[in-house]
Amino acid sequence: MDTIVGDMMFNPEDQDDSDADHDTDEELTFGSAAEINALRLRHRQASAKAKERALSLFKRVESEDDVAIYSYSVTIPKTKTTLFRLAVRYVFCGTSFRMAFELISYTYDVLGNPGLRVCSRDEISNFVRIVCAVNLQRIADLMRRSWAFSLALDSATH
Repeated sequence: MDTIVGDMMFNPEDQDDSDADHDTDEELTFGSAAEINALRLRHRQASAKAKERALSLFKRVESEDDVAIYSYSVTIPKTKTTLFRLAVRYVFCGTSFRMAFELISYTYDVLGNPGLRVCSRDEISNFVRIVCAVNLQRIADLMRRSWAFSLALDSATH
């Protein structure tokens, strides 16, 4: 007689009392300590490189009054302003970075604007990073000036 357990069929007569199919007390090892440390080091180096690349867009500006106070500045060249605006609008509509890149290349094909010709997915991600940083700074400024606030966030898949 078969017993139904969930979506699987189980026949009690098929169950074997032997432990031949069961794991023994051996530990599973996935690499030596040196290999694991090398993986950790590569991960830390990749994280540091990604952080350095992300922060390379922002230039630190020291305050003239106080050395401890500083801000960041971002400059978008005039040749890239149209590309910046277009990329931000495409991503704002919900496109992925890859899709925004493709849409910009199609826009270049139709309009022939030379400012749109030189574009990459990394550049689009940098533009979005700038917009996120500016908006987070605006939120911080609003929170600093008010005693109560309400915040609603929407997430993306990127």
